[in-house]
Amino acid sequence: MIDVGGGSFIRAVLQAKVVFTTWTVLEPSSVDLPEIDDVRVSCIVGDGCAMTQRDGEFDVAVSMQVLEHVFNPMQMMQELHRVVKVGGYIVVVAPQTANIHHLPHHYQNVTRYWLEKSAEELGAKIVHYTALGGAWSTLASRLLLQYPGIFGATGYRDSRISRSPLFWLLLPLGIIVSVITIPIFMLLSLADIKEEANNHVMVLQKLAP
Repeated sequence: MIDVGGGSFIRAVLQAKVVFTTWTVLEPSSVDLPEIDDVRVSCIVGDGCAMTQRDGEFDVAVSMQVLEHVFNPMQMMQELHRVVKVGGYIVVVAPQTANIHHLPHHYQNVTRYWLEKSAEELGAKIVHYTALGGAWSTLASRLLLQYPGIFGATGYRDSRISRSPLFWLLLPLGIIVSVITIPIFMLLSLADIKEEANNHVMVLQKLAP
């Protein structure tokens, strides 16, 4: 396995007792690499758009919530495809409606149709797709995840943008609306509109040339 940009996701993998022989975590900065005491796990610094790993080196390549932070996401898809062996798998989880986060490295969100087109361009087969959430859960998510930015959380707040006095005057009303509507939206999300998914889970299989 190679996990490009997954950071601490390996902790959840270990906790769930997922069976694997080796797991390589690749991050652009050592700051983002987890400290894992497991001989099967390697944590290395590298560029997911220009990996140094060999062609066909891995059985599975994983990209968890990373494509939105890559300026050229198709280049990363090509690299993920390159480093898996024929018959191997590429597992992608990507947001369609994510609030701005991990600033300044948030460049775009993607749709299901972008992922399908990327599979077509790669000549890969889509073997699984799941839409996570939909229109109602998206509304709840967007409301909830505006607050880290409002209150200055690192990676969510752009210091170049100022809030007007009117913004702060209306903020208590906005919080009240959020508290009332988020539970309603989550209830409605039990029968959600999948075209407006929060996130997409897609598994591609690399085919023979």
